[in-house]
Amino acid sequence: MTLRQDLMDGQEPFPVPVSAALVNAQGRDMDGTCRILLLTEQEQSYTFGNLSEEPAFASLNRDASFYGTFQEATADAALLQRQALLDSNAFNRVEAFRKLTDRERLAQITAPGTPLSYGWLHVYGTILRDANLPWALKAAMLRIDEQPLDRHYAAWFPELVRAREILMQAINSRFYEDLVHAIHELRRSMKTGDSLQVGIQKRELYRVLVDLLAVADTPAVHEILMRHLDQARTATERFRLLVALNRSSWKRRLELLEQTSHQWCGDVTSYANYLKVVALGTHSDLWHRVEREKNRPGFDLTHPTLSRALLVTVATNTKKVWAEEGIDWIRRHVVDMAPVNANIARRLLNTFQHVPRLQPQWRRRVCAALHDIVARVPFEDNPSIAGQAQSYLHTCRRIDGHPDI
Repeated sequence: MTLRQDLMDGQEPFPVPVSAALVNAQGRDMDGTCRILLLTEQEQSYTFGNLSEEPAFASLNRDASFYGTFQEATADAALLQRQALLDSNAFNRVEAFRKLTDRERLAQITAPGTPLSYGWLHVYGTILRDANLPWALKAAMLRIDEQPLDRHYAAWFPELVRAREILMQAINSRFYEDLVHAIHELRRSMKTGDSLQVGIQKRELYRVLVDLLAVADTPAVHEILMRHLDQARTATERFRLLVALNRSSWKRRLELLEQTSHQWCGDVTSYANYLKVVALGTHSDLWHRVEREKNRPGFDLTHPTLSRALLVTVATNTKKVWAEEGIDWIRRHVVDMAPVNANIARRLLNTFQHVPRLQPQWRRRVCAALHDIVARVPFEDNPSIAGQAQSYLHTCRRIDGHPDI
């Protein structure tokens, strides 16, 4: 095999240690093939000899053996499917399946309506049904993120949200019974005597399964989620279930939010978690709900924990922020928070940091919002916020050539 490192003009090669092994069709490392390939030149070739059988694939850069990015040019879908199912190295199993998922994600972005591949769904179902996989490994492989591996599309926010929804809906439709079984079995295994590490791993998998199951948004699913909420032992479980129910079409979701508000408002940490649940809503009433929370007697905009829980969490709500109303909400709250808490204002303003990579229609809206922020946040009063906004606005002018914004 041949390894190559990409260098800038005039740059000397780095010594790059690439952990490697050849893996057979049964998923076992082949004798004598586990080694470190030390790449000291821009390009080098390596030979594995005296093999007793043909390898199914090469497992390269195991456990992220060097600090950098790694791509395998010959890794087609079939190879990645084998590696996701068979590789004895957990890191590379996750990486292989993330790459497969990313191919499905990008297909939905660049060619909407493309059918999901049978191979990806087959591997997904195999992982979901595998009762022997460690909880953390299973969670890492089943999780469907919004962010792509291909950074060219990293700022295509509305498209990424839609692609994630399509993938999760397909999984829910095809594996609904498996999801119900998996979440019930996992819930039964969650015990108060679990070690901290085991508890964290189980709860991470639980979060992934809850999100996947909630996609169905049916009365049967609402009943399951409510039953689990009644049985929840930890704040993490309650939080995830409340987020799912708040995003659902369940008729009693607002009643549940009110009950939770009264129950959790007496403790700062619990109250902050409740505010996050509200901020992560995806219904059309989100902006009304957020304003309602801001006007509650117990809410204090100057309280850093509470304002961060509500406002900064809204900024992470990609589905709602990346719309005309959401961009305007960020604009107004950066201006309002700059004299109150510059740190929170900065974190809200960070939402616009990807302005160079936004699609033109979104870049125009963000640039107009930045122009207003610069006009309304005096540099002498808030130099960090004004300077950050001016820096982003300079990017707008450089890219689009509009001296008036």
